Amino acid sequence: MIKIGYIIVREDLYNPVIKTQVINILLEIAQETNKEITIVWFYRLDTLLKDRVKIKKIKEKLFLNRIKLLMIPFLSCRFPVKKLLFPFMILQWYTSVRLMINSENFDILHCRSYNAVLIGLIAKKIKPATKIIFDPRSQYIEENIAGGEWKKGDVNYKIWKYLEELYLLKSDIIIATSKPLYTTYLMRTNEKTKIELIPNNFYGKSIDTSATHYHQNGKYIICYTGHFNPWNKLNLYLRFFKKLYIFDPKNFMFLFVVPYVNILQVKKEVKKYDLQKVTQIISVKPNEVTKTLSKGTVGIQLMDQKDKRLAIKYVDYLSAGLPVLVSENIEGAAYAVEDDLVGKVILKNGNNFFEVINFIKQVSHDRRKWASRCTNIAEKKYSKKVIANRLNKLYDNI
Repeated sequence: MIKIGYIIVREDLYNPVIKTQVINILLEIAQETNKEITIVWFYRLDTLLKDRVKIKKIKEKLFLNRIKLLMIPFLSCRFPVKKLLFPFMILQWYTSVRLMINSENFDILHCRSYNAVLIGLIAKKIKPATKIIFDPRSQYIEENIAGGEWKKGDVNYKIWKYLEELYLLKSDIIIATSKPLYTTYLMRTNEKTKIELIPNNFYGKSIDTSATHYHQNGKYIICYTGHFNPWNKLNLYLRFFKKLYIFDPKNFMFLFVVPYVNILQVKKEVKKYDLQKVTQIISVKPNEVTKTLSKGTVGIQLMDQKDKRLAIKYVDYLSAGLPVLVSENIEGAAYAVEDDLVGKVILKNGNNFFEVINFIKQVSHDRRKWASRCTNIAEKKYSKKVIANRLNKLYDNI
């Protein structure tokens, strides 16, 4: 029996991303195989104190589906570590890895994030036969640069850049979520490391396009779902929305489906752009996002810096039957839009603005056809079952 350890570092088990992209996938695999799966959760102590009831419920659900939960308290992985804390950090890392290995003699360690794979590679030094899967999900270093956390050349940047090269050369398999990331990793690894393209999956089921009514009264509804941060900027969306509104103030409307904690922030910024009359800002449960988005015309994802990701929002839009408008410099999503034929790439210089408007109108005039195409692509390439099967095969063949 293959013993798999899925390492998560300092991410809450009950947040929507971990639930949809990790727990739901592992539950699917557990139902289909006899693999012994353990989620190895390096958690913050404050999480255990605040969310004991939530954690207990998750642990019970995992146990009922033959998945173990190994919980290990953990300090921050930020560099540089203060000299006073350094001995405690080293002791903690060594003790944590030893505890993990002694508790479960894993054949495979699936390491989700840059922090997780550092733990995995330390474990591999202790037990060389362990196979390491590096699953970075996104470009951690570039995100910290874009968010202003680090600067190129500072200590954090140099250490993590060194570690990144180590990860790419020492891991047995690297998972890329987009074709551009796949190509990038392929150029930076050696012949011993395999690269696997496994994208994000959408939550639950795609919308039933035959049962959905598309009565938009001639309105073009541009939808956004997700949260905002320094590399995913709210003002970037509002500037583009304002441009659409100025072009056609009677027919363009905008829908933000965001976490509850972001609603006030979005409302304030929308008011600055004088778009409150044509903008709806709501928060819904994760299982209601698809249905809520399905009433729109298109989904949108914008960034002003280069990025190779294929975000979860892309597959969420498709599952709701929405074609996607995406910035040219989000290379992963731009590639997918053109490969799947389910949207329009917005050029950096804005020269295809009128082409984008014509595309939105085209989608609105033949909404059911586009919805059917998008949901078919979502089910074929990005459903929970499809992604779980691909990951399961990866575990079998490593």
